[in-house]
Amino acid sequence: FFKYLTKFCVKYAHLYTVTSENEKLELINNLNLNSSKIQVRSNWIPFTKYKELNNRLDKIVLGVGRLEEQKNYFSTIEHLANSDIGFHVVGEGSLKSKLLDFSKLKNVKIKLLGSLENKDLQELYKKYKYYVIFSKYEGNSKSIKEALAAGCIVIANNIPSSNEIIEKDQNGILIDIDKENLVDVINKLNGNKSIAKKLSYNAHKSAEQYSLNNYVTKELSDYFQVLK
Repeated sequence: FFKYLTKFCVKYAHLYTVTSENEKLELINNLNLNSSKIQVRSNWIPFTKYKELNNRLDKIVLGVGRLEEQKNYFSTIEHLANSDIGFHVVGEGSLKSKLLDFSKLKNVKIKLLGSLENKDLQELYKKYKYYVIFSKYEGNSKSIKEALAAGCIVIANNIPSSNEIIEKDQNGILIDIDKENLVDVINKLNGNKSIAKKLSYNAHKSAEQYSLNNYVTKELSDYFQVLK
């Protein structure tokens, strides 16, 4: 039903928006739709002044999202097993007790921070040097963009939705979580301040495209185009 509804909407719409290039390609390839009507309008995020990496936590990584299978927190914990790097997670979900038990089994210091108000979350990002997201799949990840805007070094599983936002080794780190080791990546970055500083600065700079100002400008342009 939704397949036919989507085709109908795009056929008769002046403009149809999606949040990522991957969504756009799926619509074009799977539904044989007119690509000229489909525009990418990514989710917007708060964008504030850059904060240096100085005095940020560099032996604890941050994760944000529901405590569910999709976010792949068990893999993150596995990567951190028996290391001196801890894991703080913002979010609620059905896997809370299992994640705590698994962390204890793997000798990982984990702290589940629960849910936070958005303004508190934006400030929290700035306390951490690293943001880790090993999700099995994502749409257009708002948390990656928020972490970039906060100047965090994002270390992400190399999946299509992540590599659409992160340019490898430029504004973040993309890794194959089945072949590369998270602790090794963090230790190398902690030992090379110039590369870490470059990644953090580039992360913040790259996130400006997702600011509310840019979003509003594009949306107004869309309305003007439709009203022509």
